[in-house]
Amino acid sequence: MLRLHSVLVACATLGATVALGAQATASSTRAAIDAVNAAAVKATNAGDLAGFVSVYTPDAIVMPPGTPAVHGTAAITALWQTEMKAGLQNLSLTTTEFTALGTTGIEVGTYDFDVKPPSGGATTHDHGKYIVIWKRLANGGWHWARDIFNSDGPAAK
Repeated sequence: MLRLHSVLVACATLGATVALGAQATASSTRAAIDAVNAAAVKATNAGDLAGFVSVYTPDAIVMPPGTPAVHGTAAITALWQTEMKAGLQNLSLTTTEFTALGTTGIEVGTYDFDVKPPSGGATTHDHGKYIVIWKRLANGGWHWARDIFNSDGPAAK
């Protein structure tokens, strides 16, 4: 009986250790995700196109509203260069849900940004939602592999 008790205690201890390890991993993954998102926001708001695009994997796909998906670094750079030249500023991202599955993460969130036309005119504000599929690369860094977003505002007419 004592032996069975010892085995049960050992199994319970191992289970608790594995659970704590999983919590620590989830916590460190979430911290890494938050840091990448903060860097993306900082780069965007500073007009640093290369810094912003660096959050994507080389084979990433961005699916913006109202236009075809863009694939890879060159096309993603062109997409965001157009948006930044149009006056994109004051970006904020708020993660509302995050799940890590090994080297993949799924993030759901909301965004806000303003567009202030460089030639003047009224600043417009947008609020919407997004889903980002994250990949942890061989170097251990987390990057956006798939990015889809759309506005909560009415569709343009």
